Amino acid sequence: MEPESYGVLAQAVAVAGSLVSATTAIRLTWKGRFSWEPVEEDIPKGAQKIGGLLTSVCIALLWYSFFFIKSITDSAMIKVAALTGSGAFAALVIYSILVAVFVYDKEVVVGKNKTDKTKIIGGFWLTGIAKDALLKNPTITIPEVFKGAKYDPDKVWPRFSRALTKVSFQISYVALVGLGTLALSAASLLVASVLP
Repeated sequence: MEPESYGVLAQAVAVAGSLVSATTAIRLTWKGRFSWEPVEEDIPKGAQKIGGLLTSVCIALLWYSFFFIKSITDSAMIKVAALTGSGAFAALVIYSILVAVFVYDKEVVVGKNKTDKTKIIGGFWLTGIAKDALLKNPTITIPEVFKGAKYDPDKVWPRFSRALTKVSFQISYVALVGLGTLALSAASLLVASVLP
């Protein structure tokens, strides 16, 4: 249906459409975890909620600046959409690398003679004991050292090392969701601005 067919409600329909897009994007920041993400204990939901809150504030500022005080032009909004979209892609790449390199499987006993696997985040550097194990036997891998340490992460990575890795996960995850949401919102504002 053409925008003109809405008559005097065309602008309201355009704004409603862009609000629905922004609302959908914000809702994604409050969703549950995907199966490929690290376990909840390693990256608390708090980071996700704070990211959603900050993103909501930024979207409100974009709306106010674009529609009410008109301090952001169409060309500036195009730049905002392009930069936030590019930033979201960069955050996705960083987050994917972190998941591929620093997430390890840990076997957990769940019953008599039964184990299950869970995922944990390792650290940026190893403990002295783990380094020695790798030097003594260069054919083994870090997951094998972790298994040999009976899945005790403190024997393989210092706590500070794991804490920094977890913070890196949180920052890249919040950047991925937040910048992606802002890119979608900026694009929806541009669509709303061109409709009569």
